[in-house]
Amino acid sequence: MRISPVAYFNTCRPIVPSFKSNELETLNENGEVVNRNVTELFRADLRWQEFTELLAEKYYNTDRINIVDYACSDGSEAYTLALSLMNYAPEICEKSFPIIAKDFDKHILRQAIAGPCNVFNSDIDAINDHTNNRFDDYFNIVPAQDSDFIFAIRPKKILKDKIFFEHANILEDVQRLPDENNVILCRNCWEYLGKQNFHYLAEQLYEKTKNNGLLVIGKHEEKFGVPEVLKKHGFRETQVKHVYEPVKRMTA
Repeated sequence: MRISPVAYFNTCRPIVPSFKSNELETLNENGEVVNRNVTELFRADLRWQEFTELLAEKYYNTDRINIVDYACSDGSEAYTLALSLMNYAPEICEKSFPIIAKDFDKHILRQAIAGPCNVFNSDIDAINDHTNNRFDDYFNIVPAQDSDFIFAIRPKKILKDKIFFEHANILEDVQRLPDENNVILCRNCWEYLGKQNFHYLAEQLYEKTKNNGLLVIGKHEEKFGVPEVLKKHGFRETQVKHVYEPVKRMTA
């Protein structure tokens, strides 16, 4: 699924994305593209099956898993994780749903809640690859919402009910999460928060994952030094790339 906010920035203020059409682009003050970001199902920078199996192992004896997907955009990643859980780790589905999907952009949230999302054939292929060719069990094909696309898909109730969408600013919202068993996805979005907020956010994320939690970032975060920031605040990468766990820190 391709959602395209265009974010403009200068050196004096943080980047603020504004959703327009099919890709998320970051432009500098001269209008030049400095980064391009695309939201899609089963985004390849995370090994979804391995990640889901890690969740199943880690939380097998836990009563509840609090899964939160920040910067959820059109819901692609929340639906991806829901499909992964249903197909790779059904034994933990009951305690994992609903996945809470949050975004600061009210326009894209309305689109996510409404349901139809423009897709390419690659999105449908990815769904079939991870669900044993059960696309029709989870989605209906509907007319495209944009002339650049051939068709769109609408999640069926069996999948849509697994996600709860809400408006939130991650910089203010993380501290409101429960104190344990949090799985926080904050992927391919840090650049829009402003580098001046990286250390503050990393510390907040550590506090909310230090009790049996996990943090998931994306490939784009590597461009902005986020892995190094996370390590400074007590995280280490697990065996699944881009998935981080907190390490117990020494007290003074």
